[in-house]
Amino acid sequence: MSRPELIIKQYQHEVETWRRILSFLSEENINIKKRLSEILKGMEKSDNAMLDRIEYFHNRLLKEDEIISFLSKEVADQNRLLTHEVYEDGNILKAVNGKQSKLRSALESAEQEFNKLNFEFNSYLSDII
Repeated sequence: MSRPELIIKQYQHEVETWRRILSFLSEENINIKKRLSEILKGMEKSDNAMLDRIEYFHNRLLKEDEIISFLSKEVADQNRLLTHEVYEDGNILKAVNGKQSKLRSALESAEQEFNKLNFEFNSYLSDII
């Protein structure tokens, strides 16, 4: 295999990993929303502080949905580029390199932010239970 082919192969493996990560984040986001719903059903109507906190988490989870959706689209676009047969062209390889690097950084940041939100949510639940 030539060097460009090896690079493309590595990027394809990385993209597949990102797809699994985004799928996992999406599932976790759904699970947290379900937990929020359960808390909302069981809370007293007069607990405004708790309602504010639930609204805060709900808004953050909706934002996470947007981020996951955007990144999923970007990863799918990158996957299409990587499977396109014109990657032998040096200009295409440069474009793929740049986008791969940006996606790598964006995925790392998104995963870290989601983990922080998840820990914040679980800490909040531990405090109120």
